[in-house]
Amino acid sequence: MTTLRDKRLFVLGIDGVPYSFVQEACQKGQMPHFQRLIRQGSLMKMNSVLPVISSVAWATFSTGVNPAKHGIFGFTDRDPELHPIVVTSSRLRAQSLWRRLNERQKRVIAINVPGTYPPDSIEGILIGDFLSPTVEKATYPASLVPLLKSLNYLVDAEPWLAHRDQTAFLAEIFQALRARGKLAFRLLEEQEWDFFMLHIMETDRMNHFFWDAKDDTLHPRHRDFCEFYTRVDELIGQVADTLDDDTQLMILSDHGFCDIRYEVDLNRYLTELGYLRFKKAAQSLSDLDPSSVAYSLTPGRIYLNLKGRETGGSVDPQDAPQLLDELKDALYELKGPESGDPVIQRVYTRAEIYQGPLLSQAAELIAHPQNGYDLKAGIGNEGLFQRTARTGMHTYEEALVYVRGHKLHEMANKQPSILDVAPTIFALMGLTIPHEFEGGNLLE
Repeated sequence: MTTLRDKRLFVLGIDGVPYSFVQEACQKGQMPHFQRLIRQGSLMKMNSVLPVISSVAWATFSTGVNPAKHGIFGFTDRDPELHPIVVTSSRLRAQSLWRRLNERQKRVIAINVPGTYPPDSIEGILIGDFLSPTVEKATYPASLVPLLKSLNYLVDAEPWLAHRDQTAFLAEIFQALRARGKLAFRLLEEQEWDFFMLHIMETDRMNHFFWDAKDDTLHPRHRDFCEFYTRVDELIGQVADTLDDDTQLMILSDHGFCDIRYEVDLNRYLTELGYLRFKKAAQSLSDLDPSSVAYSLTPGRIYLNLKGRETGGSVDPQDAPQLLDELKDALYELKGPESGDPVIQRVYTRAEIYQGPLLSQAAELIAHPQNGYDLKAGIGNEGLFQRTARTGMHTYEEALVYVRGHKLHEMANKQPSILDVAPTIFALMGLTIPHEFEGGNLLE
């Protein structure tokens, strides 16, 4: 066991960057700075969370517990009338990493980590995530707003812009990456800190819309894709070279990526099977007909229209087990339109993957797709299978974690996962690992 005392730690989050992608890029000499770091430490593949979505993954990272304890099950939720709710940090029900470190007299700086809007008032600095509507509302303390504006800081590259103007979208991606780096280095130079985290969301944005350009030299965006990852690698090198010998360095991603074959609208599938009906031309789930028995939220979350929970609930709780068995069978029967292969890899009940006091807030079923089938939950879509501007989707496998100057190890009878990162952070900083953390220390 490595013994560490009073070490500072810098964590770089590279959202959605797969382990195999980094390995291949390093072997080809395309990420020389990361390649150099790998020789100085240890890189490990790890699993994400279910469903495989950044809001759930980073909440799991930042609390060290599973969703039934931290309360984040997706980017969106719904109220009893089925009106949509955007999930923010206000719904987090477990203590955050930032608070735990503050309690141990550690000053924290965190930039752009999903799950940090609205930013908490901590001992340190929090710059909120992509849900922040403005730079002003993203920033704690507010005295830093002029600095962010002077750096042309961009809260996020607008994903919907990718559907209309990919050139403009790419410009925003590069602007956001550049400004985040500038802000991080200013704060590294000017601020005191014990824990510093910089999160790069642009990697996820790039992968969603240009994953098909990665290996295709004839793709019109291939050079942009390669140039972007050159910039990411340069940022990694700058960070590594800026930190002194007494500062630990961790790099991690929250999930992997793969090609999309089709986006699959599970609400359309439930409608075709008669489980979901709408009173009129639907605009949202709140237009659901009370006779409906099930509906979906992205990605792959299936809820019963339950009496006593949904305002117009039709399903008696005693009938739920039989209905859930029917729905599971129906999901397994869903086949791709060309190959006829199964769309769904596995359907989980919530109790199979979550444990904790908030279990009842989770979907009754969580459908995990085969790679290539990106599960959506549209309203009023005519097609079950669709292709859009998105060419890349999340995968459960292939998240990564890297630590400089240490060896990482796999624990017996357990695949490493993002749950193991928080305990490893505490170990790297020489702190006693909280008993509430569910994962294990990955340091040898």
